[in-house]
Amino acid sequence: MSSSRQQVLLLIAFFCLSSVTAQFTYQPCAARTVGNKRIVCVCNATYCDNIEPVGELRPGQAVLYYSNEAGRRLEKSNLRQTANRPDGSLLLTLNLSTTYQKMLGFGGAFTDSTGINLQTLPKSMQDNILEGYYGDTGRHINFLASPNNGYCSYLGLQYTFGRVPMASTDFSTHEYSYADVPGDFGLANFSLTVEDYQYKVF
Repeated sequence: MSSSRQQVLLLIAFFCLSSVTAQFTYQPCAARTVGNKRIVCVCNATYCDNIEPVGELRPGQAVLYYSNEAGRRLEKSNLRQTANRPDGSLLLTLNLSTTYQKMLGFGGAFTDSTGINLQTLPKSMQDNILEGYYGDTGRHINFLASPNNGYCSYLGLQYTFGRVPMASTDFSTHEYSYADVPGDFGLANFSLTVEDYQYKVF
């Protein structure tokens, strides 16, 4: 097998192109059963679970993150390539010498409801929630307007983008826009609203 082609046994694997070198303390899910045997992870002002980093992968290795009904939530499992594949398994061949598309990253939206819900929580819990999505490396969130300033997170989901919708959405308490004057094509009356300053403009 050439160095540009590696065979990987794929169950439900998550691959990462870069390793994490920052110091990290894994915090597993603080499970709570709700409703009909559904399990959720509890996050509060002093504790939030996180996701164990992929770490350094060698040829023939992969990492599986899995959740199940028993309460496992994005738990890490290391996989190794074996000579004998189980029947019914999928063999995935990766050609590392060819790039088919460039992925800038993943992200979330900062809607009115996001700001409203965050502001009902203590400041320490707000920080925990944002950390759970974006992590904290002392750098700013990379918004879609400037995709070249990469943001690398060592904690949480490692989101890299934040989207702020223009005006109201279906996650707002009422409808509003930024340009309500008919025929104002020069946008002389364009202005942000209270919701923007309260919930979305950092």
